[in-house]
Amino acid sequence: MPGPTDVENKVTELVEQALAGTDMQALDVKIRVESGRRFLTVYLDRVGGRIGLDDCERVSEELSLLLDAADVIAGRYYLEVSSPGVARPLTKPEHFQRFLGERAKIKAHTPINGARSFTGTIAAVHEGRVLLTLADREGVQVEIPFDDIARANLEPDLMFRPKKRQST
Repeated sequence: MPGPTDVENKVTELVEQALAGTDMQALDVKIRVESGRRFLTVYLDRVGGRIGLDDCERVSEELSLLLDAADVIAGRYYLEVSSPGVARPLTKPEHFQRFLGERAKIKAHTPINGARSFTGTIAAVHEGRVLLTLADREGVQVEIPFDDIARANLEPDLMFRPKKRQST
């Protein structure tokens, strides 16, 4: 996976300060530009619990004060503090370990067996690699080195099944 920038590392330290004393942790910290605007996005996580709007608001307020005092990011930017949602990013080996048996989508920097995009079940995490059982090829597995992962996230099964109609 690509490493964070120096600014992202400094921001991550400030996020950890803002989260000190809580049961929350930073899942991911990203700085991006969209339509000429800079965004600082912080995804929060709570093992065994949910992140609510009140949590995001509290962390946003605390983090805003810390960011302003440290003046880490030059110029104007928008701060977003959010829960990861159902398609949560997987950015660290421990994330893959935590979600063993879950469905994920992984994009690699370089082709593996001729492909860069894989969807399947996280089967194992070992020796700097993720073993994924592919969804579209039964029983076929692919090993993806962590260093080769460009992006990864959980891939929720959102297949909606129609309700059975009652006879009238």
